[in-house]
Amino acid sequence: MPPIVIDSRIAIRYFCRVTIAEVRRFSAAAFGHRYRLELIAALGMAAGGQGVCLTLLGDCCGAQASVYYPPVRALQTLGMVRSTGRVRGGRRVLYARTALPAWTGLRRMVEDLAMDVDLGSAALDWPAAS
Repeated sequence: MPPIVIDSRIAIRYFCRVTIAEVRRFSAAAFGHRYRLELIAALGMAAGGQGVCLTLLGDCCGAQASVYYPPVRALQTLGMVRSTGRVRGGRRVLYARTALPAWTGLRRMVEDLAMDVDLGSAALDWPAAS
């Protein structure tokens, strides 16, 4: 069902992909950090049993992994994100959302974003317990 068109500019915007630059501008204004929304989006879109690798997220979004450290630490402090620690035999650390109810609304919000980058490429399978 097509959206109700109140203004043609809104209808055009509705059907366009959102660029990563636009996501970052919105993230800075709404969340206080340029890279927080794309991190939340990657975490929210990762399948169950998967975690997000910040290096891969940076690669697909054209950023250094270090830009995600402040927001991921803040989310960890709130209990919204857990990490693997270093995966055996490598340097990668994976981050995954926890079962907090806040993720329900955040996931709905990011599912509505049609971004011009593939955040799914930053998700890897969570390592099996050893």
